[in-house]
Amino acid sequence: MPLLFFVGAAILCPIALYFAARSPEAWGQQQGPLASVGVGVYRAAEASTWATVGAPLVVRVAAFTSLLLGQVLVPGVFAALAGLFIVVTRASTEGLSPLALVLLLSAPTGLLVSALLLAAGFALLRREPDAAPRARRAARAELLHHGALLVGVIVSVIAGDVGDRLPCSAIAVFAAASLGHGALLLRAVRSIAAAPAPDAPAT
Repeated sequence: MPLLFFVGAAILCPIALYFAARSPEAWGQQQGPLASVGVGVYRAAEASTWATVGAPLVVRVAAFTSLLLGQVLVPGVFAALAGLFIVVTRASTEGLSPLALVLLLSAPTGLLVSALLLAAGFALLRREPDAAPRARRAARAELLHHGALLVGVIVSVIAGDVGDRLPCSAIAVFAAASLGHGALLLRAVRSIAAAPAPDAPAT
């Protein structure tokens, strides 16, 4: 039951954050079909209609997944502290495995990446003036962190115990997916640059 609660919260929380933060009107308007206005022979005319565009699909996907990955910031702090306590208490008696060392060293930068992703997700949905720099900064940090983490996991597989291979594999899959997310964020940055100004209708 607790596991289902945490899984449900991990899914519902970013969805709630997404709908609370999105701002479709910040992305300008797009011209629609002509509509008849006025009544009578001399007053009847056709006028252009405009509709809110909303964020491009790649931006919406990048923003939602950034919120999904960034929401682990708060529980990640407690997990990092608990992991540090366990490592310190066991290191004196059982030694420190390569995997434990990699996770211990990567925890601070992992929390930083989560914070950057959370901020970038909100900035993208609202199309804040610094949305592109924030997303670019988060993407670069994510690529650097998970690239280093992937290298550390590979070293742990080679130098560590056989029992560490399964958790190493799971971490490697997550790191590879995060590298893909970093590339998605950079693509969203390019999409923002190509989007029309929010105060000018898109044609």
